[in-house]
Amino acid sequence: MTCFNTERYIAQAVPKASGGAERNAVLRCLQGLVDDECASWWINEAGGTELHFVDGKTFLLQDDGIVRLR
Repeated sequence: MTCFNTERYIAQAVPKASGGAERNAVLRCLQGLVDDECASWWINEAGGTELHFVDGKTFLLQDDGIVRLR
């Protein structure tokens, strides 16, 4: 398993996630990390989408950006 530096993907996503093509590009990058088994998608109790990385970092995907939870 080859995992990437998650901070680079998140930094790219934060200000740009609201645009259609840019948002799709970010989601494709994040899905690539899931496909490489570096992360997994979760649905939280409130129905929000979270991305959990194998290194313990967790991010909440929102309409206006991505928030690091831990």
